Amino acid sequence: MSLPGPKSDLALRASALAGLAALLLTALLTLLAYRGTRLIGFDPHYYLEYAKQFRTEFPSSFGTHWPFGFPLLGTALSRLGFSAFTSQLLINCLGWAALGALLWRPLLATLHSTRVALTLLLILSTTSVCIIELGALRSEIVFTALSTAALVALAESDSPRAWLAAAVAVVLGFCLRYAGILGFAALALWFLHREKWPWFRGPAARKLAILTVAIAACLGLMAWNVATRGYASGAARSAGPGLAGLGDTLSELGWSSLVAFTTIGVRHVFDRSPLNLVIGWLALAPIAVLAIRAWLRPATIYSRPFALGLGVYLGGMVALATTRNFDPLGSGRTFIPALPLVFILAVEPWRAHPRRLVLAGLLLVTLPGLLVAARGVSPQIAPDFSPALRALAPRLAPVDSVGVNLPAIGLSAWLDQPVTRIDDSPTPFTAHRWLVLSADLGE
Repeated sequence: MSLPGPKSDLALRASALAGLAALLLTALLTLLAYRGTRLIGFDPHYYLEYAKQFRTEFPSSFGTHWPFGFPLLGTALSRLGFSAFTSQLLINCLGWAALGALLWRPLLATLHSTRVALTLLLILSTTSVCIIELGALRSEIVFTALSTAALVALAESDSPRAWLAAAVAVVLGFCLRYAGILGFAALALWFLHREKWPWFRGPAARKLAILTVAIAACLGLMAWNVATRGYASGAARSAGPGLAGLGDTLSELGWSSLVAFTTIGVRHVFDRSPLNLVIGWLALAPIAVLAIRAWLRPATIYSRPFALGLGVYLGGMVALATTRNFDPLGSGRTFIPALPLVFILAVEPWRAHPRRLVLAGLLLVTLPGLLVAARGVSPQIAPDFSPALRALAPRLAPVDSVGVNLPAIGLSAWLDQPVTRIDDSPTPFTAHRWLVLSADLGE
């Protein structure tokens, strides 16, 4: 069966323009949502501080609670003269533009209309979680672009060269998030689906060699962590709830999709409700149906790779959460790697009714994102640092360090000097000037 794919080389050029359009719209809404204020949380603080640290020293391991790939990208870009904050922000922007470009050809192959495809891509660009994450300086957007790139490469070509591109994308994704190891499961399953025995000759042997080398490279990175930190993931992680907590874990994953497409405030309405568990399951059910339908009845060359990638990622995240104490799955950021896959697979059943599809997209996706932009990102995650900045600016030298407590870690985004938490550190900063800021700053 011949399935629709890219129409011509013109699609490659158009994809770059589509990605740029998607970035411009999301960036505009992000600027509106953040109101020009640098609001960062726990993870971005450490990403920024590692990016500053790696200017003067090499990493001593592959990662800690996070792989060091994202801060290393920030370090590299900051060599051009940007601050650590600006570097990480630009990396996120490049990742979002790349993701938009990658989704252009799957959309066009499904809809056969450049106007409708561009409209839907711009609708995706207004999703509330994308608006928030673009300015949050976390690694999910770039990770999503890489994991999607691997699936697109496999969809558009079955050559060893395409497998090499996919494997490189998965390795780079693993360098951004430990969950990137799930990408190898997707590659292995696709290999089993496409290749017939014997695998040890011809193109199949070359693909298997590429996959083996890529897996070995990632195992080597984890071995580096074990040698230097004692743990494959860079830090001790307690056991997860196991099968006894499977129902709660699945519900949390379903909630991540609701939060991604709406706002985090929706979750708070049902936090204490007995319906909380059921709502999560009901949200996850149609996503599972989308993946199964796309695998059984593929509409384009992208259907089965995207369905496989979606199933492996969601199933893998459930497995990680039940066996080890990784991040809670209920956050909208958990769903970002699945978001473009769900988006494309959701378009397929409606491809014969593009006007209805556009209308549904405008109502279900655009409105919450626009509300988030109009309301603004909550400033509660960081205090007003302007009084501290006015006091610090004339006193800080480039070689100085600033010590802060947990509520003040957002200073990392404003200062290019190292900003270190000292409320849980046994090492006193006796050789540096430092400041501890309290939670009631500015009051």
